[in-house]
Amino acid sequence: MGRVDSTAIEGCGQAVTDPHGIGNTLASLALPGQSDRAEAAIGPLTWEDEFNAPAGTPVDQNKWRFDIGCGWGNTERQYHTDSTSNAVHDGQGNLVITARRENPANYQCHYGRCEYPSARLLTAATFTQTYGRFEARIKIPRGQGIWASGRRSGCSAPAGGPTPGTTRLRGAQSGRCIDIPSANPVEGAKLQIWDCNTTAAQAWTFASDGTVRSRF
Repeated sequence: MGRVDSTAIEGCGQAVTDPHGIGNTLASLALPGQSDRAEAAIGPLTWEDEFNAPAGTPVDQNKWRFDIGCGWGNTERQYHTDSTSNAVHDGQGNLVITARRENPANYQCHYGRCEYPSARLLTAATFTQTYGRFEARIKIPRGQGIWASGRRSGCSAPAGGPTPGTTRLRGAQSGRCIDIPSANPVEGAKLQIWDCNTTAAQAWTFASDGTVRSRF
């Protein structure tokens, strides 16, 4: 399931094959007192994909696009394809992304003949939204060498937007952002809720080890 209605994280949607949670230097969070500000009303649903097509159906390319190729700057060994052998509906409300140890099409990678065809899907070219509540149901495999992920990433940021490849985390009630005080990323730093800005003190990424990390 992937769906978007209204109120909490900025950036573009991007589904790929990295679990994410809260961790790293997040020792404690200094929260302000209750505000008199009225809560924003929940807006209408603007995008969703429930992956409820029959088994064997390809993804809806009006909603998703494929990255084709290998490498992506981190020397990963799989080759991403647009084949239903690697990304397909299972007929039970799921999109299944599968890496296989095969290469019938003789794909070539940075290290020679590719070993693991897989899939990498994004919504960056089909849907963007600056503000809203983003939800996804993702099951991630475990094991040595596994680098599966589902993440939200910034687009080519306009003036005042988040740094590309990062996410700004916004309080649902305050409308303000999680911030590293004085932009000082020491281990165990206390965080704070601060007026949103475009500094690195509010730029976060979802790491493959299940943590949320600052851009520093």
